[in-house]
Amino acid sequence: MWTLVNNTYVLTAIGDVHVKRAAVAIALLKQHSTAGIVLLTSGSEVEVPHDQVIACNLDRKLSNDEASRYLKTSIPDQVSIGPGIYCYLDNDVLAVSPDIDHIFTRKCGPVTFASDHSATVENFSSSALIGVEATGDSLQKAISREFNVHVANNWRLWNGGVFLFDQSSREFLRDWHRYTVETFRFPDWAVRDQGTLVATAWKYGLQDLPRLPMNFTWRVSHSGQYADVLEYQSGRFAYQGDPVHFLHFIHKQYTWELAVALAPHGYAAQDFLLSESDNVPRTLKALRQHLRERFKAMKLKNRT
Repeated sequence: MWTLVNNTYVLTAIGDVHVKRAAVAIALLKQHSTAGIVLLTSGSEVEVPHDQVIACNLDRKLSNDEASRYLKTSIPDQVSIGPGIYCYLDNDVLAVSPDIDHIFTRKCGPVTFASDHSATVENFSSSALIGVEATGDSLQKAISREFNVHVANNWRLWNGGVFLFDQSSREFLRDWHRYTVETFRFPDWAVRDQGTLVATAWKYGLQDLPRLPMNFTWRVSHSGQYADVLEYQSGRFAYQGDPVHFLHFIHKQYTWELAVALAPHGYAAQDFLLSESDNVPRTLKALRQHLRERFKAMKLKNRT
């Protein structure tokens, strides 16, 4: 089993589209970081130009969505966690700052997550559960019923796209994984991992742990609701003067375009698909410029 070394980013990807997306994320990490990078994959034959790619054998009966959540929450079963601090990144999280490795200094407690921009246990119920409008069920009730864990309705969710972990995280991660896999057989639970993350956080009494600052996982929505408050000058993103280190694409559209357009297995940077139309949020336009510069520096060639 592969052993993680100190200060390593860990990404996961299921299927060709997500592996190509991860290739973009890894290429940008290499531009901005001196840390190690490990990619865990399944269900793809795509070759990533990186020397630490681990193919994981998962149950073929799992859907792609289930396999994605399974792999993400089972990191201790896929690699050995050595001494040190590690950073999980969703494959739609893009590094945009030369100071990204400062994230490793932010570890606090068994695990460290950032806050979701707005979701609470109460208002996330309709995303975590199926048919709550008709049944009157809630995430708070479902967590109590299925896991015997009591959570506060107004608790602001952790965002699972970026988090820090180490050897002391094993028990937490394994229970998060166990809870997540259990929900695959619950007909009223959507295939997600946020609801089970809530349950695990409260089970271990970690709900009041310090959280990662938002500039380590700045979410970009397709509407630009959050992204357009960012500044972009001299190749740097910032919010109210503070540098933003990672952009997290919480909707699939733009990230898929980026993966197709910029992955080493897709198109060269000049064939970038993001349109110039006015309805593209200005942060995405700035990101287009940023990525063109970064990928031009890497001299990616069109391999199609």
